[in-house]
Amino acid sequence: MAGNKTLGKFAVKYIIAFEMKKTILLLLGLCLSLMLQAAVLKTIDVSSAGTLYTLLTATEKTTVTDLTVTGTLDARDFVCLRDSMPVLSRLDLSAVYIDAYTGTAGTQVPGTYTYAAGGIPQKAFYFKSSLSSLIFPASVTSIGSNAFMYCTGLSGVISIPSGVSSMGNDAFSGCAGLTGNLVIPSSMTSLPVDAFWGCSGLTSVTIPSSITSIGNDAFCNCSGLTGVLNIPSSVTSIGEGVFAYCSKLTSVSLPPAITSIGLSTFIYCSGLTSIDIPASVTSIGASAFRYCTGLTSVVIPPKVTTLEYWIFGDCTGLKSVSIPSSVTSAQCYVFSGCSGLTSIYAYASTPADLTAAYNAFASVNTGTCTLYVPTNSVSAYQAATLWKDFTNIVGNLATSVNNALASQVKISVQHGQAIVTGVPIGDALSVYNLQGTPIYSGKTDETTTAVNLPAHGAYVVHVVTKSFKVVY
Repeated sequence: MAGNKTLGKFAVKYIIAFEMKKTILLLLGLCLSLMLQAAVLKTIDVSSAGTLYTLLTATEKTTVTDLTVTGTLDARDFVCLRDSMPVLSRLDLSAVYIDAYTGTAGTQVPGTYTYAAGGIPQKAFYFKSSLSSLIFPASVTSIGSNAFMYCTGLSGVISIPSGVSSMGNDAFSGCAGLTGNLVIPSSMTSLPVDAFWGCSGLTSVTIPSSITSIGNDAFCNCSGLTGVLNIPSSVTSIGEGVFAYCSKLTSVSLPPAITSIGLSTFIYCSGLTSIDIPASVTSIGASAFRYCTGLTSVVIPPKVTTLEYWIFGDCTGLKSVSIPSSVTSAQCYVFSGCSGLTSIYAYASTPADLTAAYNAFASVNTGTCTLYVPTNSVSAYQAATLWKDFTNIVGNLATSVNNALASQVKISVQHGQAIVTGVPIGDALSVYNLQGTPIYSGKTDETTTAVNLPAHGAYVVHVVTKSFKVVY
């Protein structure tokens, strides 16, 4: 009896083991089948441009996932790649030459269009979400507008060929899967409108010295861009909204030749902790730095004449701002929401006209924020619209020295001291850190003045009609 029980247990175990092996083999077979279905490879040579569609069978068009093409293509072949191959994922065009084409059967419809030789046609892969990787033709020289717009499946680092010299609007906009460092080819001279809008996976970008202009919203919503961004000195024009919503940027080096900062250029760059606005800038657009909550100090350059709407609105971390004598007026909400402001340096002897600047200082504590003005202008500010709301108006800024003399001022850091030379005896001098805390405030008693700096870091020196940033 006991032997039959043992035999029965053995039989049960054998049956269970057998069934498990069957299950495993079935799963392995299923996985292999899925793998074979998932990756369908095809290599094809196109000897005559415009014939790719005829060289692929109906089954290949609907099943091929990995395609390598050699030979010659034109805009008609890109229509096939985009519209007739729904599961195309990996595409190798490294050995392809792109020929010119004029006609109605290209990627841009309706109408007759001319497509240049050597260029990825406009809308070549427009909304092609299945595309995950692409090897560009070695000979490619341009990328058309909307060429990869909303190719949401594109992932990894994109390698733009060094021979690309031009790119159309929205070329890569909405490609959120692109990651790593984006290298702009040195053969390009401009970045177009919305070029990389919404490429939120990019972490850095290398802009070559060949670039002279950056179009509107070129890097808008690139929320993954991190750290310091260096814009080369060759750039003379930066459009509107270029870095809007790039919330992880901490510092941007602006080129010295730009004359304007556009509308909403840095709006919602909440990680931005410092910005040096070049002296060449004559205008700053509305909302240019709105919601830059990490900024602690701002020096407005000496050629700006009007402060536009919301220019620094809701910069809650802003502690100190310097307004040059060139500013004569301001619009609504200029510093609205800047609840952390503790110091404002207004250098104009005649207060800037704020009659149209509704809520210019809304949320600013005018009872504790100190307004520094020219020595003989205290009474004028005490009577001026909105300026008069400040309880502490201190007259210690110089106005008698013109900009030519201001340019003679030299500041250096030596042995833990800021050494200021070229300032006439009796002129106002003040130093504060980037948190807005005053380090020194007084008047020069010699043509060279030394101010002790308490610790290593960055400081702003106000002297004559200018402000200087020094690093110890």
